[in-house]
Amino acid sequence: AFEKYMPKGEKDSQGITQPQGALVAIDPATGHIKALIGGRSWEETKLNRAYQVRRQPGSAFKIFLYTALVDSKHPVTETKVCEPVDYPGASPGDTYRPVDYGRNPYHYAPLTMRTAVAISDNVVATRWAQEIGPSTIASYAAKMGVKSPLEPTIPLALGASEVTPLEMTVAAATLASGGVRPEPLLVLKLVDPSGMVIEEDTVKRTPVLDEGTAYIVTSLLRSVFAPEGTASGLEAFLGNRPVAGKTGTTDGEREAWFVGYTRDLACSVYVGWDNREKSLPGTGAAVAGPVWAAFMGNAHRNIPVRDWELPRNVTWAAVCSETGLLAGPTCYPRHYEVFRKDALPPVDSTNHFRLPGWLRGMLFPELFLPGTSPGRSEDPGQGHENRARAPMVYPVEAPVPGQSASTGPFGPSP
Repeated sequence: AFEKYMPKGEKDSQGITQPQGALVAIDPATGHIKALIGGRSWEETKLNRAYQVRRQPGSAFKIFLYTALVDSKHPVTETKVCEPVDYPGASPGDTYRPVDYGRNPYHYAPLTMRTAVAISDNVVATRWAQEIGPSTIASYAAKMGVKSPLEPTIPLALGASEVTPLEMTVAAATLASGGVRPEPLLVLKLVDPSGMVIEEDTVKRTPVLDEGTAYIVTSLLRSVFAPEGTASGLEAFLGNRPVAGKTGTTDGEREAWFVGYTRDLACSVYVGWDNREKSLPGTGAAVAGPVWAAFMGNAHRNIPVRDWELPRNVTWAAVCSETGLLAGPTCYPRHYEVFRKDALPPVDSTNHFRLPGWLRGMLFPELFLPGTSPGRSEDPGQGHENRARAPMVYPVEAPVPGQSASTGPFGPSP
């Protein structure tokens, strides 16, 4: 799967095939390294990029931001507005203004955590990073397995510091195992010719996250595979198996990442030129994603399908799709969302009833004229082409057996 789905190679000035890449897969329950690929050819470089090379992970690093937020009891229905915002730059007098990937740098709308994760919104991520603090994000990365030095600045939330694929895989395995960090094991035991065990490593697992936090973050990362998500379509490689993950792409598409997991296996894939000389032919989803998905699909062929069990301190609840609060008796439309029981939002006490979209369009067509944005005046210097509204993303898993999360009696309107 690694070589089959890697981008077409070409020789660089040193005669080394580029782009290179790495893949690491770990059993979350034991830490056993099931696969470790450090490049296209060991003979070419004698370099193992799985753990000897650090690279910026891009948006894959947002895993730590949202873990910190959920663990700090922020409900996933909380929102931040995606609009221009400036932060102090690295040098005195400089400013840093994040934008989103693609032709629409801003959505000019409040985004829930789930939507921001699914579409990999950069602007909202930096707003959350400013609120919770970059040092907090760095501390969560460290407790989840990142040992590389991290610079605690706002861009850290977008993957500005360099890490290894092995570190990102350990972090994914921590979420997959319900918040317990496994120590990666490559050699299980040494045996002499007579069969006597000379040395044997033991499984080491350290609880570092609340189980409910891990479950909710996993739920957010499952939405990356939703139709609106950056990894939409990759889930087909794994059939109906529950899967969570995060794409990552650095500036200029120099590095591509995919970090993801099931309950039984965590895996990270990195692709990029060793000297960052050239861009890749796409994003993390397009370049690293197929390598990850093909490997994971093959690795799970003989493994029974398992889902994550709902922790005792977590509950699903009907939410007002308009306000993000727990649905009151007059709230419509509604959808299900997942919360820690000690971090439930209040019940919506407003008396409102929203008409279905098709009926609102018939009764109030002036609200939906081309070039307008309902409920917001035009911003100077911003054309309609930069005002694309992000679709609201709903959970992909079913909170009630036999019923999808975004349909049924509490589902959103069409």
